[in-house]
Amino acid sequence: MTSFSIKRNRSLVIPSLRCQYFEEPPLRFANGGEYIDPKIGISRFGPKSYKPTKRHPFIVRIGFIGSAESIENAKKWIENCCEGIEGNQEHPEFPGYQSDRGFFSNLN
Repeated sequence: MTSFSIKRNRSLVIPSLRCQYFEEPPLRFANGGEYIDPKIGISRFGPKSYKPTKRHPFIVRIGFIGSAESIENAKKWIENCCEGIEGNQEHPEFPGYQSDRGFFSNLN
């Protein structure tokens, strides 16, 4: 018969965890505008590339891969979203994706 002896390590180290909170930095938008929430920042100021540098694209090309039905549904959904989406108590409005508001570009 073989006997085994199990020795227990009585000097266990208790793990510790240290946490630190970092403030979320503001995002930068057109004309030097700053805001933490990208949805509100786009609505108020537009994208950073829009002003003052004028490096902003006026047309953004998009493409789809899928069945004819899924592509048609995706196009309809995107066209609807480009017009803008109303907000509510919990979510800010989305200004859309038009040349005169929001991202100041058109999707093509």
